[in-house]
Amino acid sequence: MKDFKSTIKEARLANKVGLRRLADSIGISASYLSEVEGGIKPAPSDDIVIKLASALCLDMENLRALARISRIEYKPENIKNVFGNNTELAISFLREAENASDKELELAMEAFIKSIKGAKGFE
Repeated sequence: MKDFKSTIKEARLANKVGLRRLADSIGISASYLSEVEGGIKPAPSDDIVIKLASALCLDMENLRALARISRIEYKPENIKNVFGNNTELAISFLREAENASDKELELAMEAFIKSIKGAKGFE
């Protein structure tokens, strides 16, 4: 599953946009954007994510969902353990839980993980 940082970096490189130019265009520092792309910092707030999606011609809702994954306690690697490589399923789950707080989402993920433990394909 692609994560937020990889999606941003790959889109930026594909669009041939420099780190500093992109950061300046959306109102953040180049060092902060570099730390986000490097996985040192979690995804920025939704308003910055929306600007990134627009600047990089990415689907805003998918990028917002990936950003949320990066901001919650369940890191993308753990989401991957639940959803495998099915990014669409993970994004669908997060869209359904859009109005839930991050804590509510964490609790839902814990309950989901407990419910599938031992199920075929989830050992």
